[in-house]
Amino acid sequence: MDHYLARNGGKENRLGLQDFAIKTKFKPAPGWVFKADWHQFLTDVDLGDNDTIAAISMNSKTAPGTAVDWEKDLGNEIDLTLVHKYSPNVKIVYGYSHYWNSELFAALNPLNKLGNGTASNVDNDGSDWAYMMIDMKF
Repeated sequence: MDHYLARNGGKENRLGLQDFAIKTKFKPAPGWVFKADWHQFLTDVDLGDNDTIAAISMNSKTAPGTAVDWEKDLGNEIDLTLVHKYSPNVKIVYGYSHYWNSELFAALNPLNKLGNGTASNVDNDGSDWAYMMIDMKF
């Protein structure tokens, strides 16, 4: 769902990003391809049991300077794609994705920031995205 593409650090607060993926596809019928991708996103830095991360604490409901126990987990994502080759020059693509947030992801990406830089609400509900695309070659 492209949460981590911003060149200013994305949504991982410049902690680095690891993306472990399992991908599969099969053809349910002639002219159709179904793809499923699963991702596990992790920071490159282990935020283990007793680390104090001021930047994360400032954005979370945790008091600044408090030890955090979020380790590396940023969340999971599933991407489902159905492609139909309508003609030699036209493909129709349907897609759906869901992202399951982790507590660390929610702390790094609060919904609303108050004027003093603290979070008024932390987004831990996950997100959904769907699309349809027509790919035409001329």
